[in-house]
Parts: sequence; C-alpha cells; structure tokens
Amino acid sequence: MNNIKKQIEILLDNSNSLKVKKDLLLESDETYSDNELFKSFESAKKIIGNNKFEILPIIGFIHYENKQFLKAIDFFENILQLSEFKLSYKTKTDILEKSANIYDAQEKYSNSIEVLKNALEVSEQENNAKDIIYFSNCLGSNFIKLENYIMAMKNYKKSYEFSLKLNDKKKTSICLNNIGNVFFLLENFEKALEYFLKSFEIRKKSNNKEYLANSLNNIGGIYQRLEQFEKSIEVTEKALKLYTSINNKTGISTSLNNLGTANDRIGKFDKALEFHLENLSIRKKLGDKIRIATTLSNIGNVYTNLEKFNDALKYYQQALNSYEGFFSDSDKVILFTNLGSVYFNLHNYEKALLYFEKGLKISQRIDTKENTRIINKFLSDYYSKIGNYQEALNFYKKYSEIKDVIHEKNTSKKILELQMNFEIEQQEKEKEIDKLKNIGDKFSLISKDLEQRIDKDFIGNSKAIKFILKDTLNSAKYKDTNVMITGESGTGKEIIARIIHYASSRKDYGFYPINCSAIPETLLESEFFGHKKGTFTGAISDKKGLFELAHKGTLFLDEIADMPLALQAKLLRVIEEKKVKKIGNNEEVFVDVRIIAATNKNIEELIENKNFRLDLYHRINTIIIEIPALRERTEDIEPLFNHFVEQFSKKFNITKLKIKSDLINLLKTYSFPGNVRELKNLVERALIICENNILDESCFPLINKKIPGNNVINFNISQNEDSLIKAALKKTNNNQTEAAKILGISRHTLMRRIAKLR
Repeated sequence: MNNIKKQIEILLDNSNSLKVKKDLLLESDETYSDNELFKSFESAKKIIGNNKFEILPIIGFIHYENKQFLKAIDFFENILQLSEFKLSYKTKTDILEKSANIYDAQEKYSNSIEVLKNALEVSEQENNAKDIIYFSNCLGSNFIKLENYIMAMKNYKKSYEFSLKLNDKKKTSICLNNIGNVFFLLENFEKALEYFLKSFEIRKKSNNKEYLANSLNNIGGIYQRLEQFEKSIEVTEKALKLYTSINNKTGISTSLNNLGTANDRIGKFDKALEFHLENLSIRKKLGDKIRIATTLSNIGNVYTNLEKFNDALKYYQQALNSYEGFFSDSDKVILFTNLGSVYFNLHNYEKALLYFEKGLKISQRIDTKENTRIINKFLSDYYSKIGNYQEALNFYKKYSEIKDVIHEKNTSKKILELQMNFEIEQQEKEKEIDKLKNIGDKFSLISKDLEQRIDKDFIGNSKAIKFILKDTLNSAKYKDTNVMITGESGTGKEIIARIIHYASSRKDYGFYPINCSAIPETLLESEFFGHKKGTFTGAISDKKGLFELAHKGTLFLDEIADMPLALQAKLLRVIEEKKVKKIGNNEEVFVDVRIIAATNKNIEELIENKNFRLDLYHRINTIIIEIPALRERTEDIEPLFNHFVEQFSKKFNITKLKIKSDLINLLKTYSFPGNVRELKNLVERALIICENNILDESCFPLINKKIPGNNVINFNISQNEDSLIKAALKKTNNNQTEAAKILGISRHTLMRRIAKLR
C-alpha cells in the first residue's frame, strides 16, 4: 500500500511531465501497471475514494503510452461518464483523441467516428478553430474507411473553411489535398487534380520542399490515372529532384516507384526496370519489408510485359518467399494471380492452377470482387486450355456474374461522384450537402438537386435502367466521344443526353438541344452554322449557329434521322474538321463540341435505303445507348407511377389520395406506346378527373385492358410483343433479318428480345 501512496503522490505532481511520471513510477515499482491502482478503472476509483479524480485520466494516458490499449479504453470510457468530475477542455479532448486512435487501430471505425463527433462538438463549444480543423479531418479519414464519401467530404469542407478563417496556409493545403483524395477515391481524377493543383499553388509559396514534393507526387499519380504518362513523368521527376535535395529517402523511393510504373505503362521497359531496381536498393536500406516486396512485384510486372516470364517468376518468387508474412491479403491475391499467370504462360498448368486457386480462396474470403472476377477469367482460360470446357464455362459464368455486380457498384459510385460535384458548386454548402441523402431514395437514380440541374427526372429500378445509367456515366467520362441514343418516343432520350453532359467536364458550358424534325429544312443550315447579316431575306443581323454557341459544351441532335442528306454531309465535315463557316462568310471558326444524337427510327434501314449517310453514322455512334420501351421493363411502372402521382398531387394540391391496390397490375397490362411520357400524361389526367381523391381503373379510361391473343392480324410490336415476335419468326421461317424488318426494329434489338423469351 505504501507503494500505491507514493504512486498517487507522483501522479498528483503537476510539475512533472507524463514521461517523468512514468520514469518515477518505474523506480517505485517495476510492475506498477499490474497493481490495484493501475489494474482497472473501478479498482483505481475505489482506492482514491471521493477525491483526486484528476489522477484517473493520467493513469489512462500512461496505459495509452504503454500501448495497453484495453486498459486505457477502460479508463477513458468510464472517465467520460463521471458526472461528479468536471474535465478541463484539454483533458477531455485528449481522452477523446486517444480513444479514437485506439478504436481506429482496432478497425472499429464507427466507434472512432462517434468519439470524434463528441470531440468536434466540444471543440465547437469552445470555439477552438485549430481543434475543429483537426477533428474534422480525422472524421473525414474515418468516413473514408467506411466508404461514406458524402460525410467525408462534409467534414473535409468544414476543416477547409476553418483553415481559411485562420488564414493557415499549411492547414489549407492539407485540407485541399484531403478533398482531392475523396475525388481520387471516387475515380473523378480531373476533379482530384484540380484540388491537388490548388494545394500545390499554396505550397509553392511556403518554401517547404518536402510539402512541395509531396504535392508533385500526388499530381504525378493523378496524371498516371488520367493516362497522361509523359506529364506524370515530368512532374514526378521534379518531385524526385526536391526529395533528393533534402535527402528524403522515403520520398525518393515513392518517386522512383511512380516513375517505374509510368514508364512501364508507356512501354519504356528498360527505363522502368532502371527506376524499380534503384528503388529496390533504397528500400532494402530503409528496411521497409512491405515496400521491398511491392517493388519486387513491380519488377516482375515489367518482365511479364517484356514476356520474359522466367525473369518475372524469379522476382515474384523472391517477393513471396522472403516477405509473404508482410503482405496484406489483397496484396497476396494480386501476387498469387501474377504467379499463376506467369506459370500459365510457361505452360506449367499445374503450378498455374495452384496459385489461381490460392488467390481465389483469399479473394472470396475478403470479398474483393474485382480480383475474384479476374481470377475466374484466368481459371476459365486454364480449363479451356486443358480441354475441360464444362469447368471453363462454369468459371466464365462466374466471371460474367461478378462483372455485372461490379458494374452496378461502379454505377452507384459514379452517381455519388456526379451528385457531389454538383453539391460542391453550391453557395450554401452545409444545407446543400445534406441534400445528398436524396441519393438513398428507394427508386430515384439521381438526386432531386441534380434533377433540377438537368431539368428532368430519371426514375427506375430495373436492371435495364441501371445498365443504361452505367453506360451513360461511362460515356460522360470521355468528353470528346460522340454518343448515339436510340429508343422509341417518350423513353427519355433527352434525359440521358443531359446526364451525359452534366456528368462530364463540359458541364460548365452549354447544353444545346435541337429537334432536327421541327425546324424547316430551309432554316436548318442557318440554325447549325449561323449566317451573316443580309445573306438572305430576314437575315437582319449576324447570327451565331448552334455549333458556335455550343463551343466547349454539348450539342444534342434529337431526331437526327430526319436531317436532310445535304446537311448530313456538312455536319460530317464539321465533326471531322472541328470548323464551321457561317452562311455568307468564308472565314472558318474553330469549334470544340460534343455531339449526342438521338433517334426513334431504324437508322440501319435508313442507311440501306440511302436516306442516311453511313460515314456520318460511324462518326456519331462511337457509343450507342439503347433505351428499352416501358413495356419491356414493367418493374419500372410502379416507381414511375408513384413519382408522377406525388408530383401532380403537389401541383393540384391533392391530399389524402387513395390508390386502389389493383391499379398497378392494370397499368402493367398496358403496352404504353407513348412510353414514360404517356404514363406521365395519363397520371396527370387521372388526377384531374378522379372523384373523391380516389385513383382507380375509372380514372384511366384510355387504357385498353384487353391483352391481345395469339391471333395476330398485323405486326405492330407495341401491341403484343411476345406473340408478335413468335409470329414474325414463323412467317419468315426464323429469318431474323426479315422478321426484324416486319417488326420495324433492328436485328440487334430483335436478338435481344428473343433472348428474353428464352
């Protein structure tokens, strides 16, 4: 007990630092951390009685310094619940910070977030801007670990705003980097680059070479992701030079790694090997076994690209044999996959199978779908090579299924990124960021704010719609790629075009829609290319054409199939040369415009009949997005119906609306020749004519409730899809080309619909 009294005296001595107290405690008792005072919170509280509570946090801090985290958290959690003991601001925030660190180390990120929220609230009450910045950044990092990018961005933005208020350049540059990192994780590399460059501009004025080099490395990494490898090399070489001037070995190593990877990607394999081998030497001196293994794998990758598989195998095996224990599970999967691939190329199929199966087992356990997908493809190739086609087919099916899941996940990620881009541009940041929760709506594939931006809604939960949205967002990534959207009238072709525009880097410039069938043929050329004053009757002033107006933006050509052949030729020249000439003027003007075209007609048939230019078709259909008719995706009828009911109920101020339970089933029997647009109009009309605020069959008199039988009189696909297709195939003796002509659809569309029938 005497020892405990002495220990209490040491702990109460405020003139000594925590380190000095630890040293004095060791002198008093080498096993002090096992005695009753240090054993647990309850025993310590019992010993000190009803006073001297200030000892308890110090004991917790000592446990933390001794890496006795379970004991430390026992003290911290209980101290925070002590109502009889008022903690100072610093003590409380120290306890919360260290508690968060412990939970973080245990990968209990949700617990860490709750503690950090508490710390942030305390900091805000104290109006301590530095701590608000610190805890907001910590929260952002934890939300990223949970892949909650919305909340990560919210906290990083708060941290950024307070760093601006403090005029703290160093913290501001860190916050900009953090925001850039969110966009990096969302794979919006252009936006990430924007923030990394902002951070770099601040750091250029600080003369802190390490910070500057870190920024350059970040920027070089982004250029790699954008596949601008020459730029990546140029920037990373500057980073390397700075790191070398301050002899920062870790930075030098990172730069060499990035330079090796970039040179590998552009086929400069000798250069890549030179950088990776130099990096290997440095990393061996640094003793970082994980990074040594990574570098060995990188060297193996270069030799694989050189098709020097024996050399690749040597380095992969060195990485595996020497440092397997230091690899994370995800790194092991990649290495096992690489080893399997090399053995496969060396025709050692037994070893290839061994490593593919090892990689697959780990990948399935840690649920890394992308790696599982890749290995399934390798296994399919393996079994095909050895002649076991049943197994090859089984693995290929698994590969395809996972590919679909990944596509859907990437689509959700892109929607989130698209929405976040929009939110960040708004003035009322906090209010607008909260609106991001709209993404979680049950059926809406875009949020309400973005819906207002594109001036349309896009509702649906069918697999077809999700894949269309995936293709739409993929199209948006490539700002110069022309897109053709096909589908019947009323399916939402313009909505898709607007999403492509506002999801792309052209979003800050104009979106110009034009209906090619709605403008008289004599005025079309003037509309597209503009004219000089006095060129023709009515040309009372100079006029810019749509191409000039849409410079750097998007031109949406709806019903392009109705464009006259003469204008098609001129349109083709503009697309190829990126120059326009006004009517009455010989001067050419450069234009940078993305073309999105749409049609509800069978363009292939028009080409065959010489009504549409084949060369123009090839220039505008780099990506084709085909929107199915509403009758082909009946699972979208209910969410669309509910959406329109809500929309028009608000418009007509209708409350307490009752909807008959069998109404949706009725709607699903209807063919909707006017598609989504028709459904919208029918709902609006129904709400106008319905009595007593009750929606039932009587409110939809235009819907034909009789479903046609198999006795087909004509071949109108909108009336009876399944029976029509079967009848058309029977009539043409299963000639799909002829059947497609009868049905008025493309052969590709017919094949897809036949597949559905099976």
